[in-house]
Amino acid sequence: MLAKLFKFTCLTMAVFYFGSGPIRVLLYSPPMREMLSYSSGVVKFGKIYRGGEYISLIGDADGGTYHCGYRQSGLDVGFCPQEIRGGKNIDGKQVVIGWYVQKRSFWAFSQRQVFEVRQGEEEVLAFDRAVKYYESQNSPIFCKFLLISMVLIYFIVLRKIFI
Repeated sequence: MLAKLFKFTCLTMAVFYFGSGPIRVLLYSPPMREMLSYSSGVVKFGKIYRGGEYISLIGDADGGTYHCGYRQSGLDVGFCPQEIRGGKNIDGKQVVIGWYVQKRSFWAFSQRQVFEVRQGEEEVLAFDRAVKYYESQNSPIFCKFLLISMVLIYFIVLRKIFI
């Protein structure tokens, strides 16, 4: 009986761990423009695993990195919107970045997500364009399918454990 309880506990924790990513995608809501924080500095563009991208600002008091993706326990994309992808147009230039830190869940990460980029008076990445881009990266249909599949598999395995 103790072995069955252990298997049940491990299975339940795995479902909660892997299920939190799709749930966060389904609950994603972009910030309002008034909620953005702004930082300025000279851009240094970088790459991370799976082709994802991030931006560092040289001369930024916070010294943090700014990400284009929205990390969802492996469901994230990490590519920047076309206007700034690969650092074109902004690498090595003085810019102001409008960013927002999404609320984090227990399993997921929080990071500064880029929503606006201005170089002088020119708007390189508009807020509305960034919101549309991030929303298009989320796939609610895939996440719903993934959650339903996980729940079905959970109950099938539970049945095998206890029968």
